[in-house]
Amino acid sequence: MKCPLCESTEFQDCGKTVAGDRKYRCEICQGFFTSKIFNQTRNDQRAKLHLPDINFLNGIGDRLQKKQSDQSNSQNIFYYPLISKLIVTIQAYLDKRWFIIAIAILYQIGLVILTLYHVMVNHTDIKWEKFVDIFSQNDAHHYVFLSQNGYQSSGKGVEFIVFFPLYPILIRLLTPIFGNPCIAGLVISNIGSVIGHIAFALFLLEAGFEKRKVWQIMGLLFLTPTAIYFNMVYTEGLFLATTALFLCFLGKKYYSLAAIAGFCSALTRSLGFFCIIPYLAHCWQNKLWKYNKYALFKSLFIPMGTVIYLAINAWTFGDPFYYKVFLKNIWYKELVNPTNQYIHNLVSIIKWQEIGWLTVYLDHLLTIILPMVAVLYLTLIIHKKKKILYGLLSWTIGQWVVIASQSFWLSNTRYIGLILPFYIMLEEIIGTFLIPYMVVAIALGCLAIYGIDLFSRGQWLY
Repeated sequence: MKCPLCESTEFQDCGKTVAGDRKYRCEICQGFFTSKIFNQTRNDQRAKLHLPDINFLNGIGDRLQKKQSDQSNSQNIFYYPLISKLIVTIQAYLDKRWFIIAIAILYQIGLVILTLYHVMVNHTDIKWEKFVDIFSQNDAHHYVFLSQNGYQSSGKGVEFIVFFPLYPILIRLLTPIFGNPCIAGLVISNIGSVIGHIAFALFLLEAGFEKRKVWQIMGLLFLTPTAIYFNMVYTEGLFLATTALFLCFLGKKYYSLAAIAGFCSALTRSLGFFCIIPYLAHCWQNKLWKYNKYALFKSLFIPMGTVIYLAINAWTFGDPFYYKVFLKNIWYKELVNPTNQYIHNLVSIIKWQEIGWLTVYLDHLLTIILPMVAVLYLTLIIHKKKKILYGLLSWTIGQWVVIASQSFWLSNTRYIGLILPFYIMLEEIIGTFLIPYMVVAIALGCLAIYGIDLFSRGQWLY
C-alpha cells in the first residue's frame, strides 16, 4: 500500500472514520486518506484531487503543487511546469551510477574551490611553495616525514610511531609521479573522498534505502564539520574510501573485496579494526557458517591491518604496544573508563569548563550526543517495526567506546565524522521533518565553512 500523493509506504493508522473506513496519515507528505481512497487506482485518485501524475522527491513537492493550484493561472503557467519538470528530471537520475559519480566529483571540486577562495582571501600575496604548505599543516608533516624516512627507533620523528602506515606508504609510492610528497598526499585525499562518497551512496541504494533518504543521508555527510580534511594531507579521505568501499562490497556480498577494504581501513586508522563487527554481523544474519564458511574465514583478514601495525611497533621498539608511550607523553592520551570520562565531560560541557574554543566544544558535544542518537534511533526503528541494522549499530557503538575512552578528548569530531552509520541514524530521526532536517543541515554547513576559514588562517581545527 502506497500513498497516492508521494508513494511513501510510511503511515500511521488514525483509527476509523464515521463511515467505518480506516483513516491513515502519511508520515512524508502529512496527508490523510481513507481505505477507500487506497483501493482506487493512483491515476484516478490524482485526477480526483486535481494533482499531476508525477512522483516528487518528498512531500514538499505535493504541498507546493496544491498551493500553486490555488493561485492565478498566470502564476501556475510560470511556476508549475518548470518546477515539476525539474523535480521529475532530477528524480529520474537519483539512483543512476553516473549521477552519483558526478555529484561526488562536483562536491569535491566545490570543496576545493571554497578552500582556495578562503586561502586567497586570507593570504593575498601567497606563493606556490607556501600555498602547498598550507594544505600540509599539523599532522600532515608527520605523514610526509614517515613517507620519506619511515618509522624511527630514535632521534627525530621517533614519536610518529603513533600513526598508521598505509597513508605514508601511498604518499611514498606517488611522490615520484607528482614530484612532491605534499601534492601526492593531496591527490590521495581528494580521490579518496570522491571514491568514499560514491561508495557510500551505492551502499545505501544496495541496502534498500529510498532515494529520498539516500540523498538526505548523503547531504548530512557532505556537510560534515570536518569536510576540510577531505582535501588536506590527512587520512580522512583515505579512511572514508576504505570504510565506504567495505560497506559497498559487503552489501553486494563481494566478501573478498570487503575483507581487503576492511584490511586497508585497519591499516589506515586504529578504528578500522572495527570493520570486523559489521562483517561478522552480516555473516550471522545470512547464516554463512552453514553454506559459505570460507566467507566467514575471510573476516580474519580485516584485523591483519592492525596486526601489521603492532608488528611494526614490535620490530622498531621491541614492544607491540610501545605507541602508547608516545600517546601518553606527547599527546596526553591513554585509555580510561569511558563511563567516568563521559560523566566528567558532560559536566564540563554544561558548565563550559576546560573548553577553550568552539571546535573543542564540538568535540565534546558530538561525543556526548552520539549514544543518545543511537538509543533514539533504535527506539524509532522498533516503534516503526523496521529491520534493525545490528551490524551498523554495534559498529558505531564499538568505535564510540574507543573514542570516549580517551583521557583527553581532542579531535573527536574527526573520528565521529567518519562513523558512517551515524548519518543513517541521524537522518532516520530528523529526515521525515523538513524544518529539523534543514536546521541540522544548515548548522553543519556553517560549521564546515567555519572550519575551512580556520584552516585557511592556519589555526587549529579539530
